[in-house]
Amino acid sequence: MANDSKMLALISVLSTLVIPIVVPLLIIFMKKDDAYAVFYSKQVIVLEVISVVVMVLITVLGTILTIVTMGLGALLMFPLMLLVGLVALIMYVLCILNALSGTQKALPLIGGIWK
Repeated sequence: MANDSKMLALISVLSTLVIPIVVPLLIIFMKKDDAYAVFYSKQVIVLEVISVVVMVLITVLGTILTIVTMGLGALLMFPLMLLVGLVALIMYVLCILNALSGTQKALPLIGGIWK
């Protein structure tokens, strides 16, 4: 595998810190022949979408629970969001390490969603 593929995969993963989803999509559409870069672009898009969806669900459910319980739901919402954020951070670090490794290794739990 060429170093260009590794670099594109790493750029795809790291770009989500600045411009989520845009750069990985550009890599998917512009470098269709580079299976390694496309693989990690897909991995990071799935990770980003799932992270956002889970955070929105927690926020909506937590808000409803907070209203119903007159404030006690907020005590559950904060630690749960913190946990989801920590799991997402760990997954991002795994994705970076996998992209640097030179082998296509799917992320645990969510890696098989879009291959």
